Amino acid sequence: MPCDIYNYDEIGFRIGIGEGQWILILDLNRPRYIRSLCDRELASALKAISDDGVVLSLWLILQGKRHMVSWFENLSDVLTIIVSDSGYLNNEIAYKWLKHFEK
Repeated sequence: MPCDIYNYDEIGFRIGIGEGQWILILDLNRPRYIRSLCDRELASALKAISDDGVVLSLWLILQGKRHMVSWFENLSDVLTIIVSDSGYLNNEIAYKWLKHFEK
């Protein structure tokens, strides 16, 4: 049934990196990366949608130890803010997301 089929995606990104940059590689076997001399904040986004069009709330994982709830008071149920040391998904956040998905 379409309501039982979901597409899930996690994307990680570095805030402030990538804009206005191009990577041109002649050798396709060569690693593709851009070296950066500055540190940037890391973040991840988790998203899921069912085959029948039901969209789960977006989870945004920000790098940090904690966040102030008052910073996000005006957000609706379409966005959940989570923090992690790395800014990426970890076991604890994955478990919380699975519990959210199960609801």
